[in-house]
Amino acid sequence: MNVSEKDSRRLIVELFMGTSSLMERSDESFEVLRENVTSKKGMTFEALNVFEESQLDKIVNRALSKAYQRAVEMREL
Repeated sequence: MNVSEKDSRRLIVELFMGTSSLMERSDESFEVLRENVTSKKGMTFEALNVFEESQLDKIVNRALSKAYQRAVEMREL
């Protein structure tokens, strides 16, 4: 997308810092916070649609499950 690695890294760091700061300061659920910043047909809306179509939630759940299983195995060693 013609964004340098340096700029891309900075954008990602700022995104996560802003997101975590918002989550820390608010008592709202993560879902409500996301809905509050997602404009219909906006950039986040479109990205979230791709995640949903790709079933990203299932991929993440499988990855976390495998990581958890491995942590249990390693603890038993």
